[in-house]
Amino acid sequence: NMLNITRLTLSHNKLQTVPPGLANLVNLEILNLFNNHITELPISLSQMPKLRILNVG
Repeated sequence: NMLNITRLTLSHNKLQTVPPGLANLVNLEILNLFNNHITELPISLSQMPKLRILNVG
């Protein structure tokens, strides 16, 4: 079940946007999006209740 994911690394994928379904991962604590082509973050990330580490560097 994807809802139980607590860590997700999507680095080095040449992403230009944050995948829209990420906000549904309510147990996600650590999200690594570094080394992509993302220029802005969606507001939905701020509504993720357990997210404590967001790496976009």
